[in-house]
Amino acid sequence: MKRIEEFDMIKGILIIYVVVYHCAILVGTLGLWGILDKMIIAMMASAMLAFIMISGFVYRPKEEPAVREIIQRIKSLLLPYYIYCIPILVGFFIVYVLVEGRSLGWYADGLISILGQVQGTHFFSDVPPIHEMFYSAWPCWYIFQLAVAYIIFIPVQRLLKGKPRYMQILSALLLLALGAILYMLDLQGLNGQDFPMTTKIFILPNNFGFAGVLTIGKCLSEYKAAELTSLKAYAKIPAIVISLSLLIVLYLSDDYFYLLPLAKWGAFGVYSYFITPICGLALFFLLYMLCNRLKYIDCIGKLLGFFGKNSAQSQILCDG
Repeated sequence: MKRIEEFDMIKGILIIYVVVYHCAILVGTLGLWGILDKMIIAMMASAMLAFIMISGFVYRPKEEPAVREIIQRIKSLLLPYYIYCIPILVGFFIVYVLVEGRSLGWYADGLISILGQVQGTHFFSDVPPIHEMFYSAWPCWYIFQLAVAYIIFIPVQRLLKGKPRYMQILSALLLLALGAILYMLDLQGLNGQDFPMTTKIFILPNNFGFAGVLTIGKCLSEYKAAELTSLKAYAKIPAIVISLSLLIVLYLSDDYFYLLPLAKWGAFGVYSYFITPICGLALFFLLYMLCNRLKYIDCIGKLLGFFGKNSAQSQILCDG
């Protein structure tokens, strides 16, 4: 499959967006920017789903058993993360244990939080809701949840092989509905919780919901949505207006409280499992149109493409 330049640029834009969001949280400036601040929070869930849609778009099944493909996919996602963790954990041991004299129990809690993506750890020490060490791994939650989503998504794609295209759409809706039902049932007691002591790997509504978003991306691929730029002006302009309108409505109606890692997809409860993917599609479309223009500005196109290709997210898009 020919690499789609616009996709790398979209990833670059979204990566910058996500970095700004997390940096603003860490330095304590998120909440001080007025309208911009609300926009960053309101659009974050849609931005993450747009990432996942691109992953589904570029997915191509391998000519090997499904189990082997799943293992390879998980390996490609998690191995870079754990390699990244090695120097981080060594550095934390030196600074926190050897220099500052913190207890081994405190360090063990931090180790567990990073290796297992456990948001709240209180096994061996009395620590705040989020362990200090966990901030270094906090933004990587999506890698683990996406890995589990692939365990669902890949067998579904094998079952759909040779089936009519509308089956992809039905499968996407079914997986999103399963995510919404699991959110409603709240089997893990996550709803309304900010810092539950749970691993972010197995967030059941997200595992099935993200598999649905991957399937939406696969639907776009099969319907050749990458040829969006070939749309005539009479179709392109209304599509841009509709997409902008959807995002404006999302912004105005949002509760400005982002908690996608714990299965909160938006301000509308179970309905957000259908509303937010639509907004993710709208964001994807607008960014695609924008990047199709920006790529002709050499310095901007190369810069955004560089960020898109050389980030952790590019590990996800290994088929791109």
